[in-house]
Amino acid sequence: IPKIRRAFGLPATLLQKLKAHSKNRLTPLTNLESQNPLAQTQYVVTEGGNIFSTYHSDHQTDKSFAIVVAGESGSGKSVYSCLRARLHAEVTVYGLVSGHMVSFKNKPSAEDMNEFGLVREEVDQLLHILEPNRSISNKFNWVYNVKNKLQQRRNSWAKTVLHECLDNFVGGDVDFAMWLDKKAKWERRERPKTTAIIIDEATDLDLAQGLVASIREIKDEYSHLAQKDVMVIITGTGLEAIDMGGRIGTNPDYSKLVTLKTPNLEEIKKGMVTGETEVVEHLYGPDVERPYLKRFEEPVLDAIFKAIERGLFSRVLMTNARMFFRSVLPIMLHEFHQQDDGQISERRRLARLEERLVQIASVGPIMDHGPRFYVNQNSVGSLTADTRETLLKQAFLFHLKKAVESGSKGLQGEQNHTQNTKPKSKRLQGEQNRTESTKPKYQARKFNAKKELDGFNKCIKELCHNLAMEDGEETEEKDQIPDKIFEVGLATRTTTSNALKYLSCFGLSCSVRSGFGKEFEEMVALHYMRLKQVEGFETKRVTLKHAWPPKRNKGSLWEQILNLPDKLNEQFETETGDLQRDPAIDKSCLVFSQGTATAQGGDVLALVMEGKKGRIDTIQCKNISKKTYAPADVREKWWPRLGVFVRKEIDFNLYPQRGKNKTWSEESPEMANAHYSLVGLEKLAELCKERCSLDEVTIGHRIIATSLAMNKITSNFPIPEDADLRVWFREMLEPTISVLVPSDAIELEEEG
Repeated sequence: IPKIRRAFGLPATLLQKLKAHSKNRLTPLTNLESQNPLAQTQYVVTEGGNIFSTYHSDHQTDKSFAIVVAGESGSGKSVYSCLRARLHAEVTVYGLVSGHMVSFKNKPSAEDMNEFGLVREEVDQLLHILEPNRSISNKFNWVYNVKNKLQQRRNSWAKTVLHECLDNFVGGDVDFAMWLDKKAKWERRERPKTTAIIIDEATDLDLAQGLVASIREIKDEYSHLAQKDVMVIITGTGLEAIDMGGRIGTNPDYSKLVTLKTPNLEEIKKGMVTGETEVVEHLYGPDVERPYLKRFEEPVLDAIFKAIERGLFSRVLMTNARMFFRSVLPIMLHEFHQQDDGQISERRRLARLEERLVQIASVGPIMDHGPRFYVNQNSVGSLTADTRETLLKQAFLFHLKKAVESGSKGLQGEQNHTQNTKPKSKRLQGEQNRTESTKPKYQARKFNAKKELDGFNKCIKELCHNLAMEDGEETEEKDQIPDKIFEVGLATRTTTSNALKYLSCFGLSCSVRSGFGKEFEEMVALHYMRLKQVEGFETKRVTLKHAWPPKRNKGSLWEQILNLPDKLNEQFETETGDLQRDPAIDKSCLVFSQGTATAQGGDVLALVMEGKKGRIDTIQCKNISKKTYAPADVREKWWPRLGVFVRKEIDFNLYPQRGKNKTWSEESPEMANAHYSLVGLEKLAELCKERCSLDEVTIGHRIIATSLAMNKITSNFPIPEDADLRVWFREMLEPTISVLVPSDAIELEEEG
């Protein structure tokens, strides 16, 4: 019919104009030309996606609901929503939520978003407290009415944002504006049969919930846009956080949730074998070179995709759709890698190709094109460099804090169990009373976890303050991760992909296998560097020529202690490590690797400099390969390497002094070993003071870092309640320890 009208010179119908305008204004699909949108949506794993297929057939006016499309940034939510809308609706209206629409001043009922959220949370807490006595308490009804009024104002604000989105979509088109205007009297047969309204980038949780709560009012308001039905699709990063059994919002009938997850490698490979490669190309646009626009033989693709799943970095980055389609796949499919000897057998050629690609996929400077590309796209790309760096630091702390809090919950459960267990006899009760004063139990671990969390919260407060100052806003200091990291897609509140965790680490991570001490030491050093970066320090790796202190031999411990000053003085003069401080940088940190693999002291050393003052932090690393360990080793071997002497598991001496004669070293070898390590540490501090022109360098934090999870240690693990002595369990090494875990030979202690 449209061709006949054009042939006779008849003007286009309203429906034709609407379709043309809609197609031109669908921003996520501007570069897409595929005629088969259904096929394009199968390349990312989804949960709940079948709701689109049954939406119209099962739809009833009094049972209307919104479709909420969630997933992390880069998962393809916008493209997915637009393609599904085009498939199931004649005309699609695309509304993009911009920053000013959800700015604080536009939210009624509160001066800013934070105040609104705090008021709502406090009201919910009051309702929870009053719930047991709701039948006899008038206060419950009063608070409940307050909550209803808050929700009504939130819903009103959400509809205001929706109207502004649709006004922006009109873009000055007169016909489209008249069509949206309810006052315009278009005949029913001139309208589209079905219309889809997409609200994209609805990352604000209050906005999403307000739209869902108002869905039936919205559909009634815009019912004039279609003959049969108006489909409403709400899309945003992190909306799965308010998932309540496949929906969001307080009313289960008002929404259905679709969550986009990782790329579907099997479907992608099938499409490439059958020649449907343009589907993958169109899904993410033609602006990057696509070497896979040709048809591949299945054996070659098998080798390529196996290599992707085996590669150290590719198996991490493939968990994010944008990084996979724009970086990992183009790199791995490039024909450059397939060049080989034409005389060898096909089997051998494919085996060589796979191994070659595994090595390529394990080279950081090649594969980190994914994160480098990612940070320049969409909402992340629009940020300033300083804001993006601050948000990445907050994302790192979010993963770290979440892991430590999870481990702490396990200790709370242990505490409850211990309190509820009664001794079976008076003898056992007496033994319990005698040992309570000498054996540290779960309290020490909880203190240790709280100490780390307090440090994280202090960093979060400073980062929030810095971010607010950059934005020109005043904000109260908080110890909560701001919503902005979720809104721009640098993390998700539920399950964040390893690709985004790697991005939050800023690439400072490495592979760690169970029992491999050197790999674990390297990982701990990188984790420490990232923590210092989060605190605002410029970091640098330095390899020392000597070990501080030098490793002891099997001779007399007393004689080695006597000779130690001379050895250290010799090392002092011949140390060639790059111990330099840039006077233009106020906060800097040098992370040292010991000069030999058999150092007597800590495995990782660091000089933390702020102004003209510095401190030496030292870390003893223990990658436990077995489920059990000896607490006596912790007391007699681990702590002494950090210059700490432990007496009876609860008395920690941070500065053990040398005895007067040889008998001292024979009667108390643990104290002698601790003194030996401390002397070497103090000499290194003296060296750093001189080389870096500092006024003073003190001995700072002494840390044991272990791969054990908090709930895997026994109650008599010696943990001091001292600010300068710390124990880092596995949870305190997240996300660095797990983001690059090998898929074949890793068996680190599992989290609870």
